[in-house]
Amino acid sequence: MRFECRQSAIEQGEVRLEWWNAAARELQVAAGAIALAADGAGLHTAVSQCVAAIPKPETAPERLLLRGVCLEFALRVGLSFHRRFHGGQEAACQFDVTSSVAWVLNADPSGPLQSLETWAGSYATEFSRCHPLSAVDRAATLLMKDHGRRWDDRALAAHVGVTPSHLRRSFRRRYGMSPRDFHMNARTIAALGAIRTHKVEAVALQVGFRSKKNLYRRVRSLTGVTPAAFRLLSAERATDLIESATLRLRPRGPA
Repeated sequence: MRFECRQSAIEQGEVRLEWWNAAARELQVAAGAIALAADGAGLHTAVSQCVAAIPKPETAPERLLLRGVCLEFALRVGLSFHRRFHGGQEAACQFDVTSSVAWVLNADPSGPLQSLETWAGSYATEFSRCHPLSAVDRAATLLMKDHGRRWDDRALAAHVGVTPSHLRRSFRRRYGMSPRDFHMNARTIAALGAIRTHKVEAVALQVGFRSKKNLYRRVRSLTGVTPAAFRLLSAERATDLIESATLRLRPRGPA
């Protein structure tokens, strides 16, 4: 997800370049986290962390720019998150994404960050009401939130109240892969954000791999590059690869 600012606004001193870069970066990070979130609560958490990290705007043009960017963020993220829940397909659903964006659109323009967080809380509440998680989605949520744990099919199935065979069938139908492959991908994606600034071996152990060798193999399989090569990529290219990898965890069929 990319956000743009008129170059003339920066050149004329209406918008601080450092502020804009920081705001755009944090919104991109939040969009990546939301792409991996399994439920409305995860979306709300990602937005709250983003709001806390973005420096406050100091001028009227900065507040106006941020308001427009927050509106764009809410609409694009809200639509893609809802579409991902339905496996990327159009579905008859009572949840109205566009009406929830009114929290940002109709809010006081002097407080766009507070408005964005208000929208996220409203969105999360209504989304959860309209989309109670199935057993297979609860299993996927566990694998993403607790990726460091050594889950097996029996323990995971017991946790969500189904048989292991039912879990395997429904999981493959819903996500296009086995619970184990989903779990390994979730671990790898969690590691990608850290290996650019931390030692690979430490990151591997932190996210649940037994050794850095296992992480190397998974990163290469998921992104097409080695961890060493990934560390040398530009921030923009690294973000693109993380977002692409995260899309593999989205639902692909009915729950």
